[in-house]
Amino acid sequence: MLSDEPEMIDDARVAIEAVLANRALSKNPVPYFAPTDLAGLPPMKQEAELRVHDDTALFNRTRASIYMCPCCP
Repeated sequence: MLSDEPEMIDDARVAIEAVLANRALSKNPVPYFAPTDLAGLPPMKQEAELRVHDDTALFNRTRASIYMCPCCP
């Protein structure tokens, strides 16, 4: 094994992770379709739905802020 092979492997891994992250962030915003009977759901289901809504909104805001950042490629 050559002495620079571990560095080359690590560089390749970083490049692949960057490509995968860019593909994930370049997708369209994720829509959230709230259940129409949220008030009729049991409390645990209501909390779960609100968490899904908050997570989706955070993901969309994060993706938008990355694209608005002038320092990001």
